[in-house]
Amino acid sequence: MAATVPSHVEPKAPKRDPNAFPLDERMFSLLREEDLELIKQYTGIQDREQLKAHVIDIQKEAYPVMPYQCIRYFSFAASRINRIPSYDHILKLAKQREGAIFLDVGTCFGTDLRKVVSDGWDVKNVVATDIHPGLAYSSLPSPSPPMATKVADLSRLDFWEMGHKLFHTTPVSFPAAFVPGNALTDEHLKVFPVLPPGSAVDTPCPDLGSLTSLNSLRGHVSAI
Repeated sequence: MAATVPSHVEPKAPKRDPNAFPLDERMFSLLREEDLELIKQYTGIQDREQLKAHVIDIQKEAYPVMPYQCIRYFSFAASRINRIPSYDHILKLAKQREGAIFLDVGTCFGTDLRKVVSDGWDVKNVVATDIHPGLAYSSLPSPSPPMATKVADLSRLDFWEMGHKLFHTTPVSFPAAFVPGNALTDEHLKVFPVLPPGSAVDTPCPDLGSLTSLNSLRGHVSAI
């Protein structure tokens, strides 16, 4: 008879081996010029070869944490939000609504968030969230050289912090609110009835810097 797992025990996620799909620096060419311009704007690195080396260094540091393909293909350094048809409308909301809040779900390195801020949204009114607040290296298979180079001296890393390294920002120079959590759980984002357009919100807008979940943002977010 097959063994059953008690309902209160969460199944462990399968381990990902960062060596299964080796990094290839040639994939750097997948980044568009506008992606590189955004990184230049924040970092101040204007030399293309220096910029390329910087982005690749960040990639090599991030890949052993969780070897997602978005890291391997440099998607973490590319902004995608400006490709959607309604992007201009999103930017108008920041000007038309006082204190308009932008929420980036699944922010990863916070690249799209930085694009929105670069295009005019107040950095004090943006919120980022992701399921990975940090990841212990001990939960991953031990990477072999060359991936092991930078892992040995680190015990914890998260992609939001890696975003600060990529863009040469800090929580002071880029004070966006970051709220770690799983958006598929009630603890982080409970399902509420849809508010009709123009309806009043019966809760005050929370202090974004003290958020512990997304629930208190109900009715206060202008764009997601």
